[in-house]
Amino acid sequence: MFRLLSRFLPSLVPAAIVALSPALADSTVVFNEIMYRPAANQSALEWVELHNQMGVNMDISGWSLAGPAQFRFAEGTVVPGRGYIVVALSPEALAGASGYSNAFGPYLGRLSGSGARLELRNNNQRLMDWVEYRAEGDWPVGPDGGGVSLAKRVPDAASPPATNWTSSAQIGGTPGAPNFTRLEATTATVLVRLDSIWKYNDSGTDPGVSWRETNFYDQFWPTGAALFYTGAAVPPAGDREAISTLFDSGVDDAHKALVPGAADPHYLLTVSAQGTPPPPSIAATVIQNHPAWLANDALSSWIGPVNPGTSDVAPGEYRYRTTFSLSGFDPSTAQVVLKVAADNRVNNLLLNGAGRAISFAGYADFSPNFSIGDGFVTGANTLEFVTANDSTSPNPAGFRVKLTGTAQSIPPRNTQINPLPPVTYFRAAFTFQANPAATSLKLRALIDDGAVFYLNGAEVLRLNMPGGAIDSSTPASLDITNVIWSGPFSLPASSLRLGANVLGVEVHQSPRGTNDLLFGAELLALPAPPERPPLAFNELTAASDSPFWLELANVDTNDLALDGFVLAADGAVESQFVFPAGSRIKAGGFLSLDETRLSFHPQSGDRLFLYSPSRRSLVDAVVVKKTLRGRYPDGTGQWLYPAAPTPGNPNQFAFHDEIVLNEILYHPRESTNGSSPVAWVELFNRSATAVDLAGWQLDKGIDFTFPAGTIMAPGSYLVVAADTNYLRALYPGIPITGNFANRLSHRSDLIALKDANKNPVNEVRYYDDGRWPANADGGGSSLELRNPFADNTQAEAWAASDESTKSRWQTYAYRGVATLDGGPTLWNEFVLGLLDSGEVLLDDISVIESPDTAPRELLQNGLFENGATAWRIIGNHRGEIMVDPDDPANHVLHLIATGPTEHMHNHAETTLADGAAIVNGREYKIAFRAKWLAGSNQMHTRLYFNRLARVTPLEVPDLTGTPGARNSRFETNIGPTFSEFQHRPVVPAANEPVTVSVTVHDPDGVAA
Repeated sequence: MFRLLSRFLPSLVPAAIVALSPALADSTVVFNEIMYRPAANQSALEWVELHNQMGVNMDISGWSLAGPAQFRFAEGTVVPGRGYIVVALSPEALAGASGYSNAFGPYLGRLSGSGARLELRNNNQRLMDWVEYRAEGDWPVGPDGGGVSLAKRVPDAASPPATNWTSSAQIGGTPGAPNFTRLEATTATVLVRLDSIWKYNDSGTDPGVSWRETNFYDQFWPTGAALFYTGAAVPPAGDREAISTLFDSGVDDAHKALVPGAADPHYLLTVSAQGTPPPPSIAATVIQNHPAWLANDALSSWIGPVNPGTSDVAPGEYRYRTTFSLSGFDPSTAQVVLKVAADNRVNNLLLNGAGRAISFAGYADFSPNFSIGDGFVTGANTLEFVTANDSTSPNPAGFRVKLTGTAQSIPPRNTQINPLPPVTYFRAAFTFQANPAATSLKLRALIDDGAVFYLNGAEVLRLNMPGGAIDSSTPASLDITNVIWSGPFSLPASSLRLGANVLGVEVHQSPRGTNDLLFGAELLALPAPPERPPLAFNELTAASDSPFWLELANVDTNDLALDGFVLAADGAVESQFVFPAGSRIKAGGFLSLDETRLSFHPQSGDRLFLYSPSRRSLVDAVVVKKTLRGRYPDGTGQWLYPAAPTPGNPNQFAFHDEIVLNEILYHPRESTNGSSPVAWVELFNRSATAVDLAGWQLDKGIDFTFPAGTIMAPGSYLVVAADTNYLRALYPGIPITGNFANRLSHRSDLIALKDANKNPVNEVRYYDDGRWPANADGGGSSLELRNPFADNTQAEAWAASDESTKSRWQTYAYRGVATLDGGPTLWNEFVLGLLDSGEVLLDDISVIESPDTAPRELLQNGLFENGATAWRIIGNHRGEIMVDPDDPANHVLHLIATGPTEHMHNHAETTLADGAAIVNGREYKIAFRAKWLAGSNQMHTRLYFNRLARVTPLEVPDLTGTPGARNSRFETNIGPTFSEFQHRPVVPAANEPVTVSVTVHDPDGVAA
């Protein structure tokens, strides 16, 4: 009767929330988890996991793994929808270690611990998915010998980006299962039901505090089933649930179709023109359908006075009544939906004796759905269908109905507390057989008036109770007059135990209002990844330093006990340090450990692993380097290079923010996806001081190290080119350096500027779509930062450069003879459009028939001095008539395309003047003036349907962007940029508060 609250629960994601790459993998079956370097002495436990991203099964017969691990899938290999398959180096070893016994294998070769490229190819050797993992850099360190796997954060994310991968939450990974536990309705375990049996104490005496404990002897307490109640307190309606006592015609109690001739246990024949009985009412007979009727199926059948449906039946009225119960439901919330069929007709439906004016005639199919939402009563309800068999010959008769219904449940009040003391105490025992450390708890309750909840003696929740100490004299802080559902609440699982547990509750009354009580609670256990301690490596000295030391950071607001934590070194010599009893790190504090205390000195390249006690889970991992490194921000950020060592204290950095990435030409017009000598990146010194760039670097998408003597004055620009000689020839007067290595992607790339200490100065990842300017993607514009102090990680801070001031008006004309093109000839029109998104100014459009012999102008309003009269601009093309920016006395058409033109739509068109028609074999001259503004410069013109069709390349400027000068899109105040727009919780429960948040950045202040 009571639906579990698990349907309200949000999904859990890994504790480290990151921005995933927006690109999805191309294949439907992708790499999902890789155990490439198991913990020491377990090398046979290598494996690779694939995931089917579709909801349907995927046949991968003949597919193969390629790279350091090679395996071919046999004929008949199927990956279940949303399922997983594992290929192991040794399936037997994996089964013995993890219990997962369905692995394919063995594969040939070995996975590399330093990184490798894995490929998945189909049976035609087409590349379906790939990942090129590494052991450090942007890739997590933990899977490189720490005992955890390399796990994709979200299974539907793309495989290549390192940011889509992390360390598995579990030692050994999760072969053949989701990488990270999600709280789904099917995984909830009910520990305490809303109608569970409780021990309770209503004696009015204070039992102290021992009653909360698991081992308290409660055998003399009374026993009762929730809900407990006193007085007039009534529970609210609960979840909407199916009305289980509604049945289709012709089925048994299990809703399975009965055989013809059987008595229908749920429908009575109350009136029959066939004879008596009825009265009294008798069970309707399940009948074999007449061949002309809708056929019986496994879930419902025809019923009537006699079987089979081919029998002649007396004409007249027949009534069929079914009874259903709304006990345990709120009848005002009931909704019943039905559809009927009858030979010959349904004339009415009586709900509890009252007509509902429902009628239908027909037996070849069901009627449309009829819905009833009122007229129901508590307890038993009746539906009586009034049918009629017309007088015909032959004269069969039958009736069929399908019924569904829902209503909100009302939890029953089961145990009365009388008389009611100020405080009543409850204990519910339950057994838990899973891992408490990998469990989350959810609770919802009905409480009148206040309550305190305890799990095995530990307080876990207060409702409507004051803070501080609680005893039998403490009243509830609120007087509850109308009880509502409280929760669901997330409870701490730290006091949950394997085996016997007790949920204890003390329900307090308010001194105000009526003296009543209502109590019931539902407790659910759901699988959750083990909670990762708020502990991390924070600073490491260089491997060559003596003494070597490392620093840990506690990023929590509470002190953290380190008893039993393990710090292990993995290199040429394996060592470990176990924290002794009594070890602690203060809230928000730092703990420095030197080689004397550790009893080992790691070498460069060694990996350090930090484990929870008994190595149950990996907390953090890092690689020892030849230089001092530290996190920024402390404990949570990326590894950078501090200005000075600070053991036991916050890290210190000397960051630069004077120089910004200000303009990028990543896709010059007409450039293929190969390297272009025109590509460049512009830097700008936004500070008031000169900056020496010697030793600075451009990294990630392109590589370049700035030579000694590279100094940027305040307010100056510096262009870094793919080909300095080529660019200097185009721009002889601007500062240019280079050449950078690699190439700028035409789709998306990360450009990182680092100082001489390799710390980040400025980073931009641009894209060619989404919120990013489209005209910078091969449309003749560069990507310009609108204000050098804006957050240039956000698309809204950028704009495509304005090239319109460099272009000029040009006249274009061509001639041709109209010929039969095989298309329709119904309309006589001139049509034009751009082959991709772009902007252009148009004027003096002309179509002249017989230009040399008997010239006749066929267009209306080709000068646009009458607005857009006679023109239709449709689809992804739009236009406006505006004053010519070069001639205020002239008007022109500003045509804007957001996509390509095509043969039926998405263009500008005009009907030829005076009913003129295009004559095949006759010459025509098409002419127009145009000034390109942005984007595509490919203008397609034609006479309907496709006669004299031509693509005309419009003249565009030779130079693009504003390298070495102020950006054309510069603004003094562009307003704020926004990031991290989100709501929490992701999937809120009913009536649960939701927080919507966004991070705002504005160098001028939001109010400016």
